[in-house]
Amino acid sequence: MLLFPSRKFPTGLGDNMRRSVLLQSVFVPAIVALVVTLLILALMDASPGEGDTGNESIAPITSGQRETVQLQVVTLQETVTGQGKVVEDGDRFYLESAVAQSDLAYRLLDSPVAIRARIDGGPAGFDCAWQGLRETPEGMRMRCEIPATVRVISGLTGTMVLQMSEPITVQGVPSSAVIGRSQAGQVVVVDQEGNTSVRSVILGKSDATYTEILDGLNADESIYLFPIEADLVRDSGE
Repeated sequence: MLLFPSRKFPTGLGDNMRRSVLLQSVFVPAIVALVVTLLILALMDASPGEGDTGNESIAPITSGQRETVQLQVVTLQETVTGQGKVVEDGDRFYLESAVAQSDLAYRLLDSPVAIRARIDGGPAGFDCAWQGLRETPEGMRMRCEIPATVRVISGLTGTMVLQMSEPITVQGVPSSAVIGRSQAGQVVVVDQEGNTSVRSVILGKSDATYTEILDGLNADESIYLFPIEADLVRDSGE
């Protein structure tokens, strides 16, 4: 019995040519079939089996692997930043910005000690004289007077940075470690065994980087640098 049907070759072909055509007709399909079979087997081995999520090699993050910080001596310079536009009033130009409600309630209780401003696409780092708060149909706004030596036109956009106090040295932590920005806040304390607990703390001044801790945290205690929501509703030691 023949494994493969015989083929009739055109007359005039030499013996070598006939053998070459016969080998191609027999072995090429067999090789292709073998390669396809091996690929299918490889894919089956790589696919997760029943009940296999494919993530067994990824270990969960434990409390000991998360970054912690402690109280440290830091220098704070409390600031308020506003994005606004240049407005013309009489023969003077002002940079005027909306006021965030949190800044209005907690930070703009006193006049700033200094203001630095810049105009988008124009001058930067110039002093801008504080003109106070004003009520408008769009809400409360703050403004500073642009010096006459700074060339501007109405409608330009810019940024003002209000320095609310002189730099002070305090005991504080990075602001990312504190939930809350004024008066009262919370931190997540981590003990030496990795157990966590939520702690209420009394807050002082803060800037974009650090927050002063007035009470509620000891110098030798560690807290999470980046607490998450789940930390606030459960203790890992329970």
